[in-house]
Amino acid sequence: MRRAKFVFVVLLLFGAMAVAGDSDYQMAVNDPEAANLARPSEAQYLYHEQERIMFIHLSPATWQGNEWDNWSTPLERIDPAKLDTDQWCRVARSWDAKTILYVAKHVGGFCWWQTKTSPYSIKNTPYKVGKGDVLNELAVSCKKFGLKLGIYIYPCDREYWGTPVGSGGRTNDPSKQTQYNKMFRQQYIEVLSRFKDDPGFINELWFDGSCIIPLSDIIEKYAPNAAVLQSPDATIRWCGTESGKLGYPAWNSLAEKDLRTGLATQAHGNPDGDAWAPLEADVPLLSHHWMWSSNKVKYRKSLDQLLEIYYKSVGRGGVLLLNAAPNTDGVIPEGDMKMYSGSAMN
Repeated sequence: MRRAKFVFVVLLLFGAMAVAGDSDYQMAVNDPEAANLARPSEAQYLYHEQERIMFIHLSPATWQGNEWDNWSTPLERIDPAKLDTDQWCRVARSWDAKTILYVAKHVGGFCWWQTKTSPYSIKNTPYKVGKGDVLNELAVSCKKFGLKLGIYIYPCDREYWGTPVGSGGRTNDPSKQTQYNKMFRQQYIEVLSRFKDDPGFINELWFDGSCIIPLSDIIEKYAPNAAVLQSPDATIRWCGTESGKLGYPAWNSLAEKDLRTGLATQAHGNPDGDAWAPLEADVPLLSHHWMWSSNKVKYRKSLDQLLEIYYKSVGRGGVLLLNAAPNTDGVIPEGDMKMYSGSAMN
């Protein structure tokens, strides 16, 4: 009986939100029928209403034809001379994505913004004579096209700091932990402080594999309305696979203690849970491949596959995070563009 009442009240709750609009959010969530149930914050509600987000993966691994950077590419080769963030935004708009989630630093540690924290960054490439800043370029384009921006900065840096993949930023050498924490916090300050005068613009932060480094104060100061995936600050959850599909049923509630681990997934869903955390379903357009290479085109998903993914992500109450992979010129290939714009998700 309690489960049936939960479903009914949540449907009423979201129905009221849809009718009332964002400005009446508080009236909707204060419905006395929902008083004892987990309910979304306003930021979670606005995140959830997006339905579709476009991921962007571009790293030195793109030049290598790999998924992870193996540090074999000299920085002087990284020169995406035709890079066009307006094009990325047009692609996002073509399938009605509301946000671009940009991988500003992937597993290898290469930074696409002008950073003081690492020499392994765009400032030491030929791109715009070392003055380029793709993060800034993308932010300008997103505002031009009416999109929000999400940020992915990988918490680990194996090559320079000895923080293994999947460690959440924990150094192999404990004596380096304090200094590494300071460096990583500085990266987040560099990135998020750019948008301090527009706190609603950054609406998602991605901590792939969680994050042990304290960042709550930085997030609260510079991106208070951002949804957070993984880490102890999490407000949304990973679906648990890279298929883009949610299992059924897909509960947006779970136990608070599970959410605070920073690693909760759909598997932790609980209709009687005391915390709310929407589910995000991520998937690459090129099956099992997040980075572009000419050899991966054969893995491009069909329109029928994309439609099934949409039905089993958004259709099951989640948010779809569909990847786009620019090539070494810095543009999303024409064949991929056609799949987004022709998608039955429109």
